[in-house]
Amino acid sequence: MKHIRSTPEQRTRAALYALGALAPDETRRFAEHVEGGCPVCRAEVASFAAVVADVALAAPPVAPKPEVRARLLARATAEAGSSPLPAFHFVLEGEGAWAEVEPRVFRKDLAAFPGAGPTVYLIRMEPGAGAATHRHEGVEDCYVISGDLHVAGRHIHAGDHHRAARGTTHEGIRTHGGCLLLIVDAAA
Repeated sequence: MKHIRSTPEQRTRAALYALGALAPDETRRFAEHVEGGCPVCRAEVASFAAVVADVALAAPPVAPKPEVRARLLARATAEAGSSPLPAFHFVLEGEGAWAEVEPRVFRKDLAAFPGAGPTVYLIRMEPGAGAATHRHEGVEDCYVISGDLHVAGRHIHAGDHHRAARGTTHEGIRTHGGCLLLIVDAAA
């Protein structure tokens, strides 16, 4: 049914429709009515839709009650500290897979905490291999377990450690005799 002019009931229904506050079956019926060609209801919905976008921004910000804030922070902290790994996690020497990430450069993941913590993995480079230039989105710690590595203008060996800060770029990484590295990538 098309209307000649808007009634208070039609304005209310158009406002609730624009807000997404009608029950699902009422929403469906009103949408069919508007899409069926009622220019009066279509104009009402359009006028309310322009206001709806600003409604959420109209209220002044209100600080949560201290107990609500404490519960929210406790939950966020608990979730951030939770781990997809068990309390005691092991990857034995023969376990896990080595994946070739660049020619003659292999990676074996040991522990990963997506978005919540460090990623720990091994890198194995064959003699004469090199790694592509890359930028660090987080902090990278590198411990040379065996072999040698040319990195950041230095030649380091087994037992040496190198840290790359967030935002730094590694260029010209290579090994002469091959190496095994323990890498810890962290967001901070």
